[in-house]
Amino acid sequence: MPVAAEMPMREPWRSSDSPPAVGVPAAQGLASLRPRPWLPGVCPPRPAAGSEPSVWLIDRRRPEVQQALPELAALLSGEERQRLEAFRRDDDRERFLLGRSALRQLLGTWLAAEPRRLPVVPGPHGKPLLQLEPPGADGMQFNVAHSGDLVVLAFHPFAAVGVDLERRRPGLLWQPIARRMLPPQTVERLVQLPPAAGGEEFLQQWCLLEAGLKARGVGITGRRAGASQPLAPSQWWTLQLPVGYWGGLCLLAPQPEAARREEGGAWADGDLPRTLADRAALEEALARLFPTAAGSLSPLRGGVAAAAARLASLDPIAYGRTRNHLDGAVTGLSPYIRHGVLTLAEVREAVWTWLEARGYRSQSRRADARQLAGKLINELGWRDYWLRLWLQLADGIWHDLDPLRTGHPATAYAPDLPPDIAAGRTGLACMDAFVAELTGTGWLHNHARLWLASYVVHWRRVRWQAGARWFLQHLLDGDPASNNLSWQWVASSFSTKPYIFNRANLERFAGDRHCRSCALAATGGCPFQASYESLELRLFPAASEGSQPPAAPSPGWGSTDQVPTDDGPPPALQRPIVWVHGEALGPTNPALRAWPAAPALFVFDRALIEALGLSRKRLGFLYECLLELPVTLRQGDVADEVLAFAARHGADGVVTCAAVDPRFGRIRERVAARLPVRVLEPEPFVALDPAPDLRRFSRYWRRAEPAVWRGFG
Repeated sequence: MPVAAEMPMREPWRSSDSPPAVGVPAAQGLASLRPRPWLPGVCPPRPAAGSEPSVWLIDRRRPEVQQALPELAALLSGEERQRLEAFRRDDDRERFLLGRSALRQLLGTWLAAEPRRLPVVPGPHGKPLLQLEPPGADGMQFNVAHSGDLVVLAFHPFAAVGVDLERRRPGLLWQPIARRMLPPQTVERLVQLPPAAGGEEFLQQWCLLEAGLKARGVGITGRRAGASQPLAPSQWWTLQLPVGYWGGLCLLAPQPEAARREEGGAWADGDLPRTLADRAALEEALARLFPTAAGSLSPLRGGVAAAAARLASLDPIAYGRTRNHLDGAVTGLSPYIRHGVLTLAEVREAVWTWLEARGYRSQSRRADARQLAGKLINELGWRDYWLRLWLQLADGIWHDLDPLRTGHPATAYAPDLPPDIAAGRTGLACMDAFVAELTGTGWLHNHARLWLASYVVHWRRVRWQAGARWFLQHLLDGDPASNNLSWQWVASSFSTKPYIFNRANLERFAGDRHCRSCALAATGGCPFQASYESLELRLFPAASEGSQPPAAPSPGWGSTDQVPTDDGPPPALQRPIVWVHGEALGPTNPALRAWPAAPALFVFDRALIEALGLSRKRLGFLYECLLELPVTLRQGDVADEVLAFAARHGADGVVTCAAVDPRFGRIRERVAARLPVRVLEPEPFVALDPAPDLRRFSRYWRRAEPAVWRGFG
């Protein structure tokens, strides 16, 4: 069965690529600094001008620190106290309180100012800055980091400083992160070390990478923007910390004002904001920019950093064993894959790395590897299959691929979603809970998607297209490939029979969390309380009698209604712009990699947003992904905006990444009528030549599965 919600990522950086991070030195041979311990109330002298930063360490396990905690909140600003109260975990609350209160106490002492009134504000990319009037009244630079039980603060009188701190993480899958984030020569050195030593050295290199980027004021999310722009002259140190912790420190030489301008090139009227202090500021910006988008931000954050954290917790074996349960070990990667933040090939490689780290690459254990991790690889195959079908069917994906096998004519299904379903007020505790999660978070477990879709189509007799449009409004991973074809699978226009479920099935995979609180279940009114045989007779009486509606031609099979990516030799471009679209929002976008210094643009497609009624959750997720890329943001007619951006930069053409959505092809044609367009192909999940038979997944997978597993060696 297809798992549309679990479409887990792409090949690591090759040695021939530009490294995705700034030029970070190897930790070996660097000088080290020992931070001085700091306790609440301690006021050391102001750092003097010199070559080394002043670095202080807080250990929250110390009794003196714990005793001072209740009084420290008085040092915070009003906004910081609100942030403090918003933390759900005590550990997070304590680390934030210690870092900000120590920062304000030290700065207040050195500047003879009241700590809570100091204007410590987020910089363009979130790094805290001291914003005094007049500008430049004091050049004190600082940075804060925390992990586990430790907090580190670094200060310098005038030079930008960055510090990072990491605690040992048992079981961390560091190899995929290293390949994605670190320069190839560093990765090559790390993988040659024994596993334990390699993991520790990775954490040290990671701290140096973060410290360098934080010194620059962009954080890890800015690493791609810095790929082609080395750091200013800098000094580096490792930190001497308690056992189980690693730290890095970077100090930048002062730069001319022109060099400190925000990255991204010329700013023009109509460019969307990239400097947002926090998610509240993002929410306000979205409400202003897209007033028709309903709802609020999803708790799931967009961007590579969030995706990398998900990837690091990957467990293919647990996934295979538990993925059908609502509390199972699902990956949560589908939103990032849908928008190209991660790619299928990256997930595949992460699975190989996970298996290799546990000894499954040996000849004697490869069969076990295939059995244990096969479910996750299979789900990646489903995602690849959906995309191939979408490319073949184009807009035909919105039509029944086969006649319905329910015994009901198409006219028996309502064209619109009933209001009680959309509002989550059906009276069925399970369905209403699924709707609340869908509309509140923008994500829903695949099994819950199937149950909800089945209820909409078969119990409420609504056309699957209405349900598919509804899901696309809210799902962060929503695209017509996996979404529409999964709805068709449920409806029976892309399967041998309609998909239904009963209460026993729901309780098997969801427990009794919904049924025990459902008034209808308690009073015998549950519509799912029956055997499958009884439900089929009730829902599909005509089909049970052997009657079927007349067959209709299947739309789109074998269709070639798609725009080719290259018409003849690619144009020779000297000054192109890069057009970034919603299927390639990651650092492996081949256009960004091929032209790292070219001006890049993303356009929010106003007509598409309004036509689909996209929620603020979806737009916010996209926005967070884009803030990690070196792109100018606009909204409007995509083709017009791309052409205007090219004119603004004197470009002689456009470079972009291939996309599956047929809308991309139509926009490309409009741009190509005015300027040369070069479309670069991303790396495929699996290369199959000749093209496979896509009439059923099983036919595709017979060809694809052996080819995929050959990559495991």
